[in-house]
Amino acid sequence: MTTIHTIKLKISNCFLIEGTKKILVDTGSPGEGKKIMQELKKLGVDLADIALILHTHGHSDHCGSTAELIRYHKIPTAIHAGDRAMIENGKNDTIKTRGLFAKILKPIVDVPFPAFQADIFLDDNSDLCDFGINGKIHSTKGHTRGAYRLSLTIKRPLSAIC
Repeated sequence: MTTIHTIKLKISNCFLIEGTKKILVDTGSPGEGKKIMQELKKLGVDLADIALILHTHGHSDHCGSTAELIRYHKIPTAIHAGDRAMIENGKNDTIKTRGLFAKILKPIVDVPFPAFQADIFLDDNSDLCDFGINGKIHSTKGHTRGAYRLSLTIKRPLSAIC
């Protein structure tokens, strides 16, 4: 069975997905690593239990605490290849806003973050089976060059697929 836990952060969320292994999706803004570790601990999970940190895209409010977390424990990190430059430079690409709320939020989101190197570069239809999750990556063009969504297909027991 696959379970998804939401970890609420300042302006975004990260998610713990538990299948036969555990992956962390996104790491929030810079400086939120300790909060993430505290919330994981409440769920009975240590950083050493995480098989992968998966990023939905390369903006600072989604990967800003990755460098902090991997300093505490070396966890493989993955991101779509289209957002490689952002994470390696610790800087968002130009953020295009639509609507008043986005314009208000932009100065809070458009901040530098500690750069890091990803271990895995994903593309459309990358499979998460090696990380214990019956799911695939699907690109959602427009937000960033490499933005994607997770498509978790839970039709059969994971052990029968992965």
